[in-house]
Amino acid sequence: MGKNDISKLLDKESILKRYKNGETINKIRLDCKVTHKVIKLIVEKSGVVFNKHPKYTKWNKEDIIKEARNYKHRSHFMKGSPSAYHAAHRINLKEAFEHMEPLGHVKSRLVYVYEFPDNHVYVGLTANKNKRHGEHMRDSRGPIYKHMTKIGVAPRYRMISNWYINYSEAQQLEKDTVNEYKEKGWIIMNTAPAGNLGGNLYKWNEDNLRELALKYNTRGEMMRNNRNAFEAIKQKNLYHLFDHMEWEGNIEHTLEECIEEAKKYTCRQDFRKHRYDLWQWTYKHKHQEVVFAHMVKKQIPYRWTIENALKIMNQYEYLNDFIKEQPRCHRFISRNLNYREVTKHMKKRKPYENWDEDRKTTHRKKISKSLGKSCIIYNEDERLEFSSLRELERFFWDKGYSKMSRYRFKEGEIIRETNYYFTRTIN
Repeated sequence: MGKNDISKLLDKESILKRYKNGETINKIRLDCKVTHKVIKLIVEKSGVVFNKHPKYTKWNKEDIIKEARNYKHRSHFMKGSPSAYHAAHRINLKEAFEHMEPLGHVKSRLVYVYEFPDNHVYVGLTANKNKRHGEHMRDSRGPIYKHMTKIGVAPRYRMISNWYINYSEAQQLEKDTVNEYKEKGWIIMNTAPAGNLGGNLYKWNEDNLRELALKYNTRGEMMRNNRNAFEAIKQKNLYHLFDHMEWEGNIEHTLEECIEEAKKYTCRQDFRKHRYDLWQWTYKHKHQEVVFAHMVKKQIPYRWTIENALKIMNQYEYLNDFIKEQPRCHRFISRNLNYREVTKHMKKRKPYENWDEDRKTTHRKKISKSLGKSCIIYNEDERLEFSSLRELERFFWDKGYSKMSRYRFKEGEIIRETNYYFTRTIN
């Protein structure tokens, strides 16, 4: 499709009319499926002054519902159109979310099975149905992908739970489902034991924190030895776990105590890091010479001067060599002097000037291989493979996605404004 064919598909009059009415550039771009640059060209050719941020128009109920219908899940709606999402929450518009399916989370899981015609079965649980299905279909190390390629038949997907349920109920349901298939004579393909959530739940609860808190007599002792548990108690507002602890009060330190403790460290920085209270007391009472007498001072880093920096720079003919071999000197000059005036006499070497022919050919092959590497897009209904990113771009252009480019294709993530996931072919 050439430029002339694309220009015929654009309704320039409606784009210009919507721009004059004060609609935002982002809203025009999404509705008309054009890029920001195309809108700018249409507006400037008509003689109207282009303003990137025209008069703001508020979202109404009809526009919010129309925008929300482009998304299946709340999280996708929030990422794809945050202004419409927050507007729907502000006016409590429940109609915008009625068609959306909920996603699971760390304490809400869905139980599913994959059944093969040769009596092999895989039972699992997940917090994201679509994402987990895509992982099973593309991961060459997984049991489902291996068995699917071995027998050449795709499995039958079936949900055991009606929808996302509590994780403890999902664990028990998965165990019961595995036992049920075993009794019927099916071969279980699971590598992990049934009921494994596949992730870490939140570590701290009241029982764990109470056991740890009873080990310490003061808050300061607990904070020094187990800072994570101490912060968790404060975040969860469980201050009653400190009731058995004694009040330390304002401790009065002595010079002898500071000297004995300071002997354990070789520098002031370590002493300050581990015993800040004694370090602070030492400076407050001005006993640094006595307490830090045995400590070796760290060497002060080289201090650049303008004369030294220019002297080192003038030793180099090419600017590239100077930047590579003297990065600190280069940084000092760029911050303290007029960089263009100082370096204007230096030559600039081309990036490939010192390369031999073998290195150039290997570099060209590497680039061509990365650009021509095959890729896959998939959803619940189909799985399509393309020989290159250029071919994938043309596929979306033919479907009417004029703004689609390779920068939108990210490994394992959904392609924006579509229901396809993207992945590279695993060789």
